Amino acid sequence: MYQRLSALYPGVVALSTRDAARVLNRRPQTLRRWACMQSHVIQPVRVGGRLLWRIEDLERVLGICQPAPQRRQAKAPPMADIALSSSP
Repeated sequence: MYQRLSALYPGVVALSTRDAARVLNRRPQTLRRWACMQSHVIQPVRVGGRLLWRIEDLERVLGICQPAPQRRQAKAPPMADIALSSSP
């Protein structure tokens, strides 16, 4: 099982392209190509002409963390609980 990246990089929110490529076992040019492809599963943050890769996105790609739980919406009351007014 992988160790969480946030434990390996405490206080760090994003990694450089070189470091992210090392974590994903890819070449940096591959990640740069992903950045050009708008439809890829992971997108970097562009800061001052550099690409930074969010640790939470890297963990998601690696399958280290579970996706955020879906919020449950309040259920509508059953139809039997709704009082229907009858008009004369």
